[in-house]
Formats: sequence, C-alpha cells, structure tokens
Amino acid sequence: MPDETPGETIPKEPTHRISPRETVDPPSPPNNPPTQATQPVGTQENGREIQNLKDEVRTAEKYMIWLTGAIAFLALCTIAVGLLQWNVMSGQLSEMKSSSGQTDRLIDKTRILAENAGKQADRTKDLADRMKDQADRTKTIAEQAVVQAKATNELAAAANRTAAASESANKLATDLFKLQNRPWVGVDGEVGFDNDTVPQRANYTLKNFGNSPAFNVSMLIEPQLFFPASTLNESQITESITRQCQIAEQDVSTARATVLLFPGDKTPKSWTLGDRYIKGFLVLSGCVAYKDRDGRLHHTGLCHIVGFDVAQVAKTFDTCPGRIAD
Repeated sequence: MPDETPGETIPKEPTHRISPRETVDPPSPPNNPPTQATQPVGTQENGREIQNLKDEVRTAEKYMIWLTGAIAFLALCTIAVGLLQWNVMSGQLSEMKSSSGQTDRLIDKTRILAENAGKQADRTKDLADRMKDQADRTKTIAEQAVVQAKATNELAAAANRTAAASESANKLATDLFKLQNRPWVGVDGEVGFDNDTVPQRANYTLKNFGNSPAFNVSMLIEPQLFFPASTLNESQITESITRQCQIAEQDVSTARATVLLFPGDKTPKSWTLGDRYIKGFLVLSGCVAYKDRDGRLHHTGLCHIVGFDVAQVAKTFDTCPGRIAD
C-alpha cells in the first residue's frame, strides 16, 4: 500500500505464498486491534479483502434480515388477514346459521300458509259452486220473470186496446147521445113566394127536429142575383153563408134573438125581397144560429135558388150547394 508521505519508497518484500496446508488467522475485530504494530503488505491486502467480504456478508445479512422481516411482516399480515377472514367467515357462518333457521321458520310458515291457502281454495271452490247454483236458480227465475213480464205486457197491451176501444165506444155513445138529444133547427118544407112571376117575399118555416130545446134562435137571409146563369158562383154563396152565420152568432150571444123552440116546435119566417129582381137566378143564402141547453152554439146553413126569367109554376125555391149544419 503506498505511503501518504511523498518522496519515500518502500522496499518490496518478497512475496509470501500461503501454503495450502498453512492456516490463516482471521483478522481481529475492530474493537480488538492487533498487538503487532505492522504486518506485511500481503497480509494487509488479504485483510482488506476479508474485511470487504465481511462487509458484503454483513450487507447481505442486513438484506436477509430486512427480507426476513418483510416476509415475517407479510406472514403476520397474512395471519391477520386470515384471522379477519376467519372472523368474517365465522360471522357469515353464524348469519348463515341464523338465516338457515329463519329460512326454516319461513318455510314452515310458508307451508302453513300454503295449507291454509289450499283450505281457503277449497272453501272458495265450494262457495263458487254454491254461487253458480244460485246463479243458475237466479237465471231460471229471471227467465220466468221475463216470460211473466212478456205475458204481463201482452195483457197490458190487450187491456190498453180494450180501454181504448171502451173509450172510443164511450165517446161514440156520448156523441151519439148528444146528437140524439140535442136540438136540430132547420127549414121545414119548401121555401115559397107569394108573387106570380117575381118573388118579393120568401116564406120559411123553421122547426126544431131535435130532442131538446133550442134557445135564442136567430135567422138571417142575404139575397144574391146572378145573370146570366154562367155567373153563378158557389164560393161566393159559401162566403155569404159564413158571413150570415157570424152575424147570427152575435144575435144569439147578446140575446137579441129570443125565440125558443122546443122539440117539434115550428115558427114561420118571411123575408121581404122587393121588386127589383126581374130576371136571372135569385139565390137566398143565409144561416140559422141557436144554443142548446148546455150553452153550446150551433149553426144551420141555408141556400135556396129560383130562376124567374121564365114563368114560374110551383112558386118554390130549390135547394142549392153550400148548406151546412153543426
């Protein structure tokens, strides 16, 4: 090993080879320094190598210690994890046992519920059967009720028809009774005149042909001359009759007419025509109005015609269209 003092040279020592059989004493530890002050250079190099080897061994030992500690730590961690897993698994096992117990109880309850449901289903089936029987009986009763209702409707319809027929018959009988027992006032016989060729006065005879009295009998006549015969107008005659009936109604309603005709009674009536009818067709359109004992108003339309442009033989009027009676 070179000396740190410059300028000095160290004489080379002869190389001392170690015999294979020669033992080499290890170097003293640091805390136990050698007693000899100096050693040969070869011995120092071997000591350094040995020291380096020891350092490497110590380093390796440190690594081994650290590695062993790490392995031991990992082992402890593994043990701890295993313990934790065991604890967790024990808890899970307990829970599984508890769940298994609950599952068994749940199974028992479910079985009981299933049995109860089966019994309920049987009872429901019995109830459904009874309800079906009741429905069948109700259907039969309903069908019988429909038949009965149909028969009742037919009876009601027949009763309605009978009632309608009875009502119609009653009405007909009532109307017939009224017609048979009401007054009927009209002209009895022919309407004649007292002149040879030109009628100046028409002579009427009114009679009650009915079976009850006629009150407030009123008669009105309106003469109309048509010349030539082609001018004879039936609508004009009808309008005249209607107009005379309206005027006669006023006489009846206001009691200006006081004639009373009992059944079968007659009363003469004459109507002055004047001498202005020389030739043509003379039409006497008029109306008779009166009341019955119930106060109902009745009318009889009058229409008589005579042609006086030729010699008259019978001195009577003929009837013409337009006569009415109500």
